[in-house]
Amino acid sequence: MQMSNLLRKNRLISPLCLGMLLLPALAIGYSSGPLDHFCADPPDFQNCTACHSSFPVNSGSGSLELLGIPSSYTPGTVYDLTVDLSQTGPTRWGFEITVIKADGVRGGQLEVVNVVQTQLSANATYNRDFMKHTTAGTFAGQTSSASWPIRWTAPVIGTGPVTFYLAGNAANNSSTNQGDYIYTINVTVPEVVNGIVGPPYRQPESLEILTAYPNPFNPDVTLNLAAQPGEEVQIELMDVSGRRLDIFTLNAGSGGTMHLPLNLDYLPSGLYFARAYTRQGQSVITLVKSK
Repeated sequence: MQMSNLLRKNRLISPLCLGMLLLPALAIGYSSGPLDHFCADPPDFQNCTACHSSFPVNSGSGSLELLGIPSSYTPGTVYDLTVDLSQTGPTRWGFEITVIKADGVRGGQLEVVNVVQTQLSANATYNRDFMKHTTAGTFAGQTSSASWPIRWTAPVIGTGPVTFYLAGNAANNSSTNQGDYIYTINVTVPEVVNGIVGPPYRQPESLEILTAYPNPFNPDVTLNLAAQPGEEVQIELMDVSGRRLDIFTLNAGSGGTMHLPLNLDYLPSGLYFARAYTRQGQSVITLVKSK
């Protein structure tokens, strides 16, 4: 599970501008299928609470699972998976899923299994695919749970780990965007190469800045970090001379991945460094702000 427990910052991080919230159509939600890029996927990790805002994400009593996913994948292999969403009370259901490589583009190929209940959209902006429900696939009036079959063909040899980002909507069938519970999960799967499993997505032994996405960027970039449980992480933004420009603080919580979205509109284009450090060590990544 991803964590993004930003405790404090010395400069205000501009929130993502979700202009879609102003659209009148959202008053009735997206029963025919959600917009792309709302399954808590990078770079900005948006989820469906942008519209279905009655409750915080993952605050309900239900569960969201991706069944059949391998502990490691064999390149080119076809895997039949199932999205399963359950909660007592809701009577309408929805989901969205994407799978991407470390560089943020599609990791393998998603395929529709049930054309009545699911649909696939290819998004050129993010160079990734999004599988989601159709109107019939919301199972209006169905209680307790819903599930959707999907098919995934693993990518070619040498791709490395891929991550599935999944969101589910346990809705109340009120024909509005209110009173619904949103869930998100992400699962990273390493590659098997010549019978050897690549490095899994693991609890880090020390602090790591895994990626910055996009990079080059302008003006928004998200730092993806991993740290041990309970660690307080300081992140310094520096110029090429080593002068500190900004500093931020994160708490690793139960450990694992954290995401720090930054709006660096106030910086000129050029080369910068982000240095993260804890009592266990430090990690540095180069950032390039494009013109």
